[in-house]
Amino acid sequence: MEDDYTQPPEHPIWDQARALEATVSTIRRAQGKLNPQDCEPGTPAFDRITREFLRDLVRAMDADPHDTPGDAGEFGVGASG
Repeated sequence: MEDDYTQPPEHPIWDQARALEATVSTIRRAQGKLNPQDCEPGTPAFDRITREFLRDLVRAMDADPHDTPGDAGEFGVGASG
């Protein structure tokens, strides 16, 4: 069974995602860091800040930012299950 990432905007998962994004954004701002919305899209700075933001977002989800799809995660299950 595949995951369905096409939940409608009113689904509670979107509220959780927005709250997590806002939390990471607030923490980064308190640390004096830029967020993607602070940069001009398409610039090297935007790309760098977006990668940093995504790493922080993954850390906030208590995941390993170095895991890649297909890696065996904390449950020891890879891409093939």
